[in-house]
Amino acid sequence: MAINELLGAVAPPTKPVKNGPPEAIPSIEAAIGLRLPRELFEFAEFYGTGKFGTTLTVYNPFSDRYRFEIGKICNLYRMLKKNEGDEFIPYDIYPANPGLYPWAVDVNGHTLWWLTDGEADKWPIVLMTVDASFERLDMSMSTFLAKAFRAEIDCVLWDREWLRENFVGILFEAETDS
Repeated sequence: MAINELLGAVAPPTKPVKNGPPEAIPSIEAAIGLRLPRELFEFAEFYGTGKFGTTLTVYNPFSDRYRFEIGKICNLYRMLKKNEGDEFIPYDIYPANPGLYPWAVDVNGHTLWWLTDGEADKWPIVLMTVDASFERLDMSMSTFLAKAFRAEIDCVLWDREWLRENFVGILFEAETDS
């Protein structure tokens, strides 16, 4: 499982916040009208709500704020796409399918998305910088994060030097779900 790569790179908190229950998955997916990659729920089971240091937040589907946060980001980028056009954002945004579906944001305002095209567990990652530079990666969320936390990847968001300075040795900090 890809989650094992991430668990090997960054230890989860001893007491994750809002890390289930797994029985809630069908109702979460029904509420958003989309089947999500299983690894997002695996991530949430181990890490729950929180941040990697002060740098990166992966949205927790078990969080009380999940739908609000996803909706806020999607609304913002749908409006931006409407105003700036397809040249600025060359993808549709959820609930369009295929479309971009956010799964994380970093402290610099960069957004990490899935492209909802095909089977959920095989969705590619799309990285988007604040100035709308994009990069598509065909790898799982957990593999991508593990590579980033070990400074084993260069991408449009971060180069290896930045990763070594900001991600290597980072801790996941559980936080309240308010």
